[in-house]
Amino acid sequence: MTRIYYAARRKGLTMPLPISLQYNVDRDLLPADQQPIAIAQRLKSLPYFHALREETIDRIAEKVVVEYYGAEENVVEAGELDEAFYVILSGQVKLIYEGEREEDSFEVTRLKKGDFFGEMVLLPTEASLVTVSVIEDLRAIALSMSLLASLIQRNPRFAQDLNGLLSERRRTLDFMLDYRARTSQRLLTAELQPTVEQDFSDSGLDNDGDDDD
Repeated sequence: MTRIYYAARRKGLTMPLPISLQYNVDRDLLPADQQPIAIAQRLKSLPYFHALREETIDRIAEKVVVEYYGAEENVVEAGELDEAFYVILSGQVKLIYEGEREEDSFEVTRLKKGDFFGEMVLLPTEASLVTVSVIEDLRAIALSMSLLASLIQRNPRFAQDLNGLLSERRRTLDFMLDYRARTSQRLLTAELQPTVEQDFSDSGLDNDGDDDD
């Protein structure tokens, strides 16, 4: 029911469950923490928005939306294009790498208030490498692809900072994939070693003595 409720809120519908709050697209009727001034203050406190002028952030706050997701909902799906760049206001999510086999999938990291995800929206032709799944009910600022693209075009330093964050997160994922691959190879080698040694022993090739007597 929680997931249905939050999905309805994202579509601008109202439901009596699980709480009595109602969602209205009129910004003047939004809760205080969803008002543009509150959103702007939050964005200004984040280091990856420091490259933007305050008046630019004030304009951003007028255009973004606050989205809600319930626990166990997926905000981003691996293999699909990101639809927005999200800044977490409250709640927690986990990033999951989806391998070809279930045993190859693993949790990359967890994100909380002040963290971001959906950075692949910066590369609109590349699909997300991870699934972003909600652990604790999520409230996040969503910056659309068009809004983010406009900011990047007009603010080179902001673009550089975001690119650095994107590269850092990609390096972390690559490191984890490499580590898991090397660990799997070592485990496989360890499992095969006794069998190889036994086969070698059974073949008689490890006999140092002469067979001429």
